[in-house]
Amino acid sequence: MKFLGNIIWLIFGVLVTSIEYLVSSLLLMVTIIGIPFGLQTMKLALLALWPFGSRITDNGNSGGCLSIIMNILWLILGGDSGSA
Repeated sequence: MKFLGNIIWLIFGVLVTSIEYLVSSLLLMVTIIGIPFGLQTMKLALLALWPFGSRITDNGNSGGCLSIIMNILWLILGGDSGSA
């Protein structure tokens, strides 16, 4: 059933989203500072491509101040699809 759900998910156009995550991941990995963010974005690309049967867990690490700054940048630059 997970395989069927993933195939239906793929047919209805999520491939573009996954490719966009993959391209942004490769662009982030150009700099040394962006490599950890690029690796996480690659995980998002795989999750967008095959969501059924995947598990998301929280490891309890907060990430500190850098995590807050990167979340604000993500909201402004990449995550807010409501403002065009």
